[in-house]
Amino acid sequence: MLRSRVRAAVTRRRPPRAALALAAPVALAGLLLGPASPARAAGTLLYVPDPSANMVSVVDTSSDTVTATIPVGSRPYHAAVTPDGSQVFVANQGDGTVSVISTATDAVTATIKVLGGVQSVAIDPAGQYAYVVSPAFWLTKIDIATGTATGRTPVGIQPVSLAVSPDGSTVYVGALGSSVTAVSTATMTVSKVIPGAGGRSFDMVMSPDGSQLYIADSIGLPTATIDVVSTATDTVTAKIPIGQSGNTFPGIAVSPDGSTLYVSNETLGTVQAISTSTDAVSATITGFNEPTGIAVSPNGSKVWVGSASDDTVSVVDPASDAITGLITGFPGNTWGITDYTSYYDFIGFEAPVYPEPEVNQANAGQAIPMQFSLNGDQGTDIFNSGYPAVQQVSCSTGDPVNSSTLTDADTSGNSGLQYDASTETYTYVWKTDKAWAGTCQQFILGLNDGSTHTATFQFR
Repeated sequence: MLRSRVRAAVTRRRPPRAALALAAPVALAGLLLGPASPARAAGTLLYVPDPSANMVSVVDTSSDTVTATIPVGSRPYHAAVTPDGSQVFVANQGDGTVSVISTATDAVTATIKVLGGVQSVAIDPAGQYAYVVSPAFWLTKIDIATGTATGRTPVGIQPVSLAVSPDGSTVYVGALGSSVTAVSTATMTVSKVIPGAGGRSFDMVMSPDGSQLYIADSIGLPTATIDVVSTATDTVTAKIPIGQSGNTFPGIAVSPDGSTLYVSNETLGTVQAISTSTDAVSATITGFNEPTGIAVSPNGSKVWVGSASDDTVSVVDPASDAITGLITGFPGNTWGITDYTSYYDFIGFEAPVYPEPEVNQANAGQAIPMQFSLNGDQGTDIFNSGYPAVQQVSCSTGDPVNSSTLTDADTSGNSGLQYDASTETYTYVWKTDKAWAGTCQQFILGLNDGSTHTATFQFR
């Protein structure tokens, strides 16, 4: 049952402001990073390694345009972004180095030589360590603060893929000539070798809750599979067939809610959506040219797919399981993809509007000032396409009844978006519909960082 409020105002304590600025300066191997510059505008950026041009391209997904190309080492295939979004670590297979990119300047600030070479890289959730696998048997632990190796352990013949558990305690490594190895990050020793899992893997991913490890097992095999490993027991619980393999190098990613895997198949030119509840393929998406790297947006609304054969990244809509766009302008092949989203510091709707689960009382047809703060002036181009929106909900349960898009064209009297610098407050005047009397409507503020914020109203 939804609760109602009729008071005109209330004193509310603002929640702590989320940190959008970049982290404190970091020194890597004694090389210059310098002070952190102001963070970019909110939104999602892609970092796309290109082994054919020895570059990493930066893509602004709000416009689907390449905004920078950054020279790195030889043959970069994999990259990982630090949790605070301040740095990108790039695995250069050709010269056995890791390039460290400052996202504030789009420039390499350090180059770390790794003993035994480099295949791929991952970063722990706390942002303290980077883990690098080398073709010469090694998993190396690098202290991000110093850029130096603090531990190393052998993990099998030709290790290629790796994933870090959400708590940072374990790194899983897939090697071409052996099974998957679990390594304790505290001691940098092998804690378990998982038989029957991912001996031919190019990529692997953890479920968001860390309970499952999904391994794309394909290289050199006639039929590719996704091996599902329970991290509680370190045993294979399922092998999901995904079709012809050959020497395909599939990428794998998981939706933010953990319900769907997305797996590219270079040989077949497809991306398959796999339900994690049934361990079965739920959709096959076609139209790709040797798809490889793959990433999912933090809100699950987009999937990006790179190509081993051309200079594009395909944009996939998970709702329709279809390609809806194509990003161009890359210097060469778009192999791997990693992404980072910077969010606005949304402090909440201001009184007299109350956030959910409260229900605001209003007269149908009145103009309602929706006031909110983003911790300063972020400009007026802050709405995502199709927002703000309004959705009818049940007054008893809050469940959606139907939805429609709220725009200036169908809300006469709407004054649009304004910003008051003296109070650091945005105001969007929402002209409601008289026909809404007797209903409950949810106002949805969708921002171009991919976040949505809602408030519910019961109209008299």
